[in-house]
Amino acid sequence: MAGSFAPGEAAVILAVVLCCTVCGCDKSGVTVDFSQKTLLRPSGRALPARAEPAVPGKVAAGLTGRNRISLRWADTFKNERGYVIERSEGGKNAFAEIARVDADSVSFDDTRLKPLTTYTYRIRAYNSSGRSAASEPCSATTGALSGPVIIDHTCTELDAIPVFWIKEARNVLHIAYGHSSYGSQLITGMSGLGEFRGNLYAFQAHAPYGEALDLRDEPFDGARDLGNPDRKAWADATRAYLEEYPEVNVVVWSWGGQADATEKEIEMYLSRMEGLEKEFPSVVFVYMTGRLDGTGIRGNLHRRNEQIRDFCRSKGKVLYDFADIESWDPEGVCYTNRKANAACEYDSDMDGTRDANWALAWQDTHFEGHEWYECRSAHSQPLNANLKAYAAWWLWARLAGWDGK
Repeated sequence: MAGSFAPGEAAVILAVVLCCTVCGCDKSGVTVDFSQKTLLRPSGRALPARAEPAVPGKVAAGLTGRNRISLRWADTFKNERGYVIERSEGGKNAFAEIARVDADSVSFDDTRLKPLTTYTYRIRAYNSSGRSAASEPCSATTGALSGPVIIDHTCTELDAIPVFWIKEARNVLHIAYGHSSYGSQLITGMSGLGEFRGNLYAFQAHAPYGEALDLRDEPFDGARDLGNPDRKAWADATRAYLEEYPEVNVVVWSWGGQADATEKEIEMYLSRMEGLEKEFPSVVFVYMTGRLDGTGIRGNLHRRNEQIRDFCRSKGKVLYDFADIESWDPEGVCYTNRKANAACEYDSDMDGTRDANWALAWQDTHFEGHEWYECRSAHSQPLNANLKAYAAWWLWARLAGWDGK
């Protein structure tokens, strides 16, 4: 069958011909009809040329999560090496390649998306002979990031989270989390939870699709938390990381003790977060309150945490309320007005002195390994880190598309 040789095939043919010419052998049993650009078997019959891949068919796109468009197509061609996914944003921009998937694939999930934006896709198959023509285009439009999303002490019932949405979080989220020692409670709690409840709650930096949650612990250079080494380094570190790792679609930063600040300093934090949201509209930035310091509801820290909460509620932001989670025990008793601190110590008789610990008391009256689990919890008790982990999975499920109900 006459035709042109693909570049890779031509190189192989040339190597065979040169080898046989130099050594005088005829191991290949193949000759070349250069006038017809055809490979011939010893019988004289032409070797079949590799066919170019067919155009993918039945391509469809649909919104399947808060931040996900799923593509599907028919895998009708059996000689492809894979598929090229091309995307156009807003119906105005040219198509650009965004991913390649393996042969026999019939789906692709796009998770780096902006809210309220129409995305148009087309797909090409490819093999050593080249690429197919583009498929018919298909489109889907993302919704608004409905908010606010407030993760607080009411979001610590782990079994209320549907397994489907836990798996969806593992499939679609790519999270970068910056913190110092207090913020590590979330990580050590999640690590212990994986051992306590099994691999469903596993996480790993750069985890393969669906095998675990892609959570990157302290991946940033140049900053430890929202106030270390200063109050702006974290924002610069975030920009640098997102430029290097564009697949990341969730960024979380926690405080050390620096949330006990002036009103203006908290305004600067909120302003920098909004600035990053505008620069990276396809990334969810999670706001956070500062850990308890024992000054109670009349202290400056409580006012600054309220400033953050009010901002997030009024602006429709995503908030992980670190302080609120460690202010309540699992029975629904609040200790904020009893000078509670990050260690879960509080003033039991309201005489001005912290003399009890609600987490230790709860642990002592509940079964370890059944109702709570042992884990490291910097500056605090295991139960505090347990609750932080439960709330974290509530957050991941909400970001994946769960409505929280």
